[in-house]
Amino acid sequence: CAPPGCLIELCIQLSMIMLGKQLIQNNVFEILIPKMKKMYRTIQEEKGKKRAAEYQENETEEIRPKQQFDKDFALEPFEGVSPEYMEMIIQYGFVSLFVASFPLAPAFALLNNVIEIRLDAAKFVTEIRRPDAVRCKDI
Repeated sequence: CAPPGCLIELCIQLSMIMLGKQLIQNNVFEILIPKMKKMYRTIQEEKGKKRAAEYQENETEEIRPKQQFDKDFALEPFEGVSPEYMEMIIQYGFVSLFVASFPLAPAFALLNNVIEIRLDAAKFVTEIRRPDAVRCKDI
């Protein structure tokens, strides 16, 4: 360790984790990956429409707009909230264990959580299907 001690190095490493990994990397991937998947699905859908139009050129059927259930079915399937919870648990662990060496960790965690809430809300509303109802015995 350096003469001031190991806390400075730990502070630098934690700032990279809190700022670099959580704020930038996770949130960028939560925005970009679903957008890329959605773009890929729309391209595949357009190719399918062109093929269907080539086969049905002779028929003069009126083209109706897509119903809402068709649009909802084209969204990504719901995989659960386990990754979201794990991200929060890991962040809580970093903040509670290393707050002595990096006092700004709770502030960055709060900022990350506010951004994460908005991103997850937008993702659940616009890019993920509603989960299937599952019957349970009790609570």
